[in-house]
Amino acid sequence: MKMKHHFIRGTMWLLQPLKKLYLEAIQAISANPYMGGLKIGDLSGIYGYDIKYKGINYELAYRVFEDDEGNMILVIMCGMDGRYVKGRTDFTNGN
Repeated sequence: MKMKHHFIRGTMWLLQPLKKLYLEAIQAISANPYMGGLKIGDLSGIYGYDIKYKGINYELAYRVFEDDEGNMILVIMCGMDGRYVKGRTDFTNGN
């Protein structure tokens, strides 16, 4: 899997062990895009993948788009325990 440069640059603020866990999560999701939990309600169509680090729950939110050549995964947001998505439904319709 090839990661876009803007993702790598955008994760510079993460602690190295946490960044490693996020990168491992993205590798796991690329192998099985539907392994994350599917959200409901305002966030329907969004998958969430849980990551635990030092007793804190983090989550990676993403969408899966299927094309003729396979799946494409779009990471939308990551943060602590899903709080980053509260009130953020603008990305569910592709904006």
